[in-house]
Amino acid sequence: MGTGATLIVPSGTVIRATGNVTISGTLQVAANPNAGAGIGTSSPGCDESGAGTQEPGGAGFGNSLIARLLVSPGMIGGGVGGCLGYGGNGGGTVVILASGPITIASSGSIRADGAAAFNPGYGGSPAYDGGGGGGGIVVLASRTSIANSATLSAQGGNGADGDSAGTGGPNGNVNTGAGGGGGGGIISLLAPSITVGTAQYNGGAAGKVGIYSFGYAGGGGGSYGAGSSAQDVDAGTYPGGTGALFTKITLDPSTLFVPVVHLN
Repeated sequence: MGTGATLIVPSGTVIRATGNVTISGTLQVAANPNAGAGIGTSSPGCDESGAGTQEPGGAGFGNSLIARLLVSPGMIGGGVGGCLGYGGNGGGTVVILASGPITIASSGSIRADGAAAFNPGYGGSPAYDGGGGGGGIVVLASRTSIANSATLSAQGGNGADGDSAGTGGPNGNVNTGAGGGGGGGIISLLAPSITVGTAQYNGGAAGKVGIYSFGYAGGGGGSYGAGSSAQDVDAGTYPGGTGALFTKITLDPSTLFVPVVHLN
């Protein structure tokens, strides 16, 4: 994959190589639009902010023992952010298995981030404001080595800011609460030799409320870290929960990818 190129792959992609893998461009994993079926749950919806309720974020997976073994995650990664389709999609999953070295050059990156939420810009009352998607899953396994000189990312998506001005609300303003940030995802590296480089798996930032907490807002989607709840106060200091980085020094990681046999 060449310098400056961007390859977008669907969630659930598994790349198998009998030789070396070198990534000099951006490997981008498409976000997941499917709610509530990933490693973390989706935010349940949206509640009216300023009414004593704050829509919760999706639950985080948070079990480090099981997460270390999650090397074949399937198609669905992080949970979707809440609020009527205005929440961000959850981050997708990608697995790369190689007999030779896996190298991410300084010009390259692998990204499986949750998508940021958005505010539809509705100028009436009530208004709506989405939560960020939970981060995805990146699994790299090599029988030789993993060397990352760039960025591996499975970050949660940011929650949307509320409106700060419009028509129809108090004093001529229409405002929503802050959408919650999505939880951080999982990065797993398995090889005899590992250079981690830059790995990003933080939760997404929460949005900020407008002048009035008037309208509806959704929580962030869960992943390894929980999504943060929607807020009717300034939520800039309430991001989604942190994800996880796992490294395993092993001479032959291929044994972890043997399909499970079920005996009836």
